[in-house]
Amino acid sequence: MKLPAAENDTQNLKWPAGLQVLLKKTDISIVKVLVAVLAIGIVFLIWPRQSEQAAPQPAKLVDAPGSAVYDPVSVPGEEDTLERQLAVLLRSIAGAGNVAVDISISSQGEIKEDRIARTERRTTQEQGQDGLSRVTEEEALSHELVMERDSKGQESPVIIGQMGPQISGAVVIADGANNHEVRLALAKATAALLNIPLYRVEVLARERGD
Repeated sequence: MKLPAAENDTQNLKWPAGLQVLLKKTDISIVKVLVAVLAIGIVFLIWPRQSEQAAPQPAKLVDAPGSAVYDPVSVPGEEDTLERQLAVLLRSIAGAGNVAVDISISSQGEIKEDRIARTERRTTQEQGQDGLSRVTEEEALSHELVMERDSKGQESPVIIGQMGPQISGAVVIADGANNHEVRLALAKATAALLNIPLYRVEVLARERGD
């Protein structure tokens, strides 16, 4: 049976040798191949448009009113986390055994915000009863917080520095603290890790149960 002219033209197209072999082996018509190629092309055209997301707006710096107050909140549980991490490290000392650590903190740290110094000057001229003119000059200095606005429109102070908690001392309780060498090793390791003087570290032996 003789195929229509349009289909004959399609079959007379010169395809790469590899594709011709594949068509012969799988017995797939050229029309089906064209439809598949066209469908794949449409998918690639649509895909980038669907994956586009709106870019966040750049942050802007704004001046906060002079009465603005920022109260930094420390992360809860930070001291407990430090004690647990230190105890894990001290247990690795030979002969230390079970270790518990209690850290004494004198200051929770400080956050330094960026501020702009503004000077306001005001001149007042008054006429006295004696007919003389008096000029009074007043000067006021204020520091305003620099606020940063994120892509959601929320404002927060610009942080330019942060000081961590100030550790005043530590108490270490260990099973092996009865041994002088172990006790000294625990004290030195604690002082080094917390960056405090050795005399601020107290190492005690754990009470043994019956």
